[in-house]
Amino acid sequence: MKVSRSSGQERQHVLEAFIALVAERGYGDTSVAAVVERAGIDEAAFERHFSAREDSFVAAWEHLTLLYMQTVFAAYETKDTWREQMRAAGLALIGYLAEHPDRARVLAEMPPGPRAWAVLNRNIETFVEIIDLGRQEMDDPDSLTRATAEGLAGAVHEQLISHVSRGEPEALATLVGPVMYMVVRPYLGDEVALEELQRP
Repeated sequence: MKVSRSSGQERQHVLEAFIALVAERGYGDTSVAAVVERAGIDEAAFERHFSAREDSFVAAWEHLTLLYMQTVFAAYETKDTWREQMRAAGLALIGYLAEHPDRARVLAEMPPGPRAWAVLNRNIETFVEIIDLGRQEMDDPDSLTRATAEGLAGAVHEQLISHVSRGEPEALATLVGPVMYMVVRPYLGDEVALEELQRP
């Protein structure tokens, strides 16, 4: 049944429908017709907001990345030291993915095209920025370069996506220690890294 909605509500319902269907079926098996039916709108309403299936998927994906980034950085800002900020951010990110396995599956399924890659690169770059602040914790910050943070951000992203893609959201919590070990070790040393690995 089609119901009357405002333009903003209409668009939000399309995004929610796309997220739900991609989580259930994957992007390849999610058609515009299925999205229209799930959202309770007609195809003309879909076309008022999106030019094609890919456009709506990228918009849904961008919407989810914004939500988890807000969650992560709200947690990050509650702490005062770099080490605790990184742990808070890691716990928030992993907790968000574990709590919302449907959203995690959509985030793990990269949309096609340069627009989505731009969003992904921008998000990873944000994490590079906060990881690279670890150099300020060192006696000799110039002994490492920004490339260290870039490598760490990429490695963490790959680990998270790998777990989500394998359908193991319950195992994400086990990554907190290993991820923290990996992130802090270049900046704070082996002893602190081992403490992070063993923290509950």
